[in-house]
Amino acid sequence: MDWMPSVHQSSQPQAQIWTLYTDRAWGHLGGASTVLVEPSGLWLKYAARLAFKATNNIAEYEGLILGLNKAMALGAKTILVKTDSQVVAGQVKKEYTTRELELVGYLAIVRALERRFLRFTLKYIPLAENLEADELAKAVANNLPMPEGMFYQELQALTIEATPKAFKQNLVTESKD
Repeated sequence: MDWMPSVHQSSQPQAQIWTLYTDRAWGHLGGASTVLVEPSGLWLKYAARLAFKATNNIAEYEGLILGLNKAMALGAKTILVKTDSQVVAGQVKKEYTTRELELVGYLAIVRALERRFLRFTLKYIPLAENLEADELAKAVANNLPMPEGMFYQELQALTIEATPKAFKQNLVTESKD
């Protein structure tokens, strides 16, 4: 009997893709939200009220960082981020130059976080495809009742100010490895 080579099947399981939708809104205070969709299809909703003055772009970055941290904590290795912010999408994808000092700091944190994933993809989407995250951000910004099953927190300071300097240096150092 001759031995036939078998068709090679990868022993690596197919990458489990997590999808992250993120948005921001303004009302009484700013709000940032993220909707994290697990590979199983389970939707996890997070919202943060911003108890500080922030631009639209800063609020967008706050939502993105919130979502990336939640995804990492839940063990995501492959992530597809969807945002309706052309500015944030363009900066993260290196299509736009980041000049504002605060946004440079936020982008550095995102760069460090993205390197902790095996695969990181960011895609710009129209608002019509981001309604769930948009509604959460509006609800938290306007002190409306929160949807059942949503996780909520209040951010007292900008992430770039609240993140300890040593931790930021560690993130940047790890991201260069």
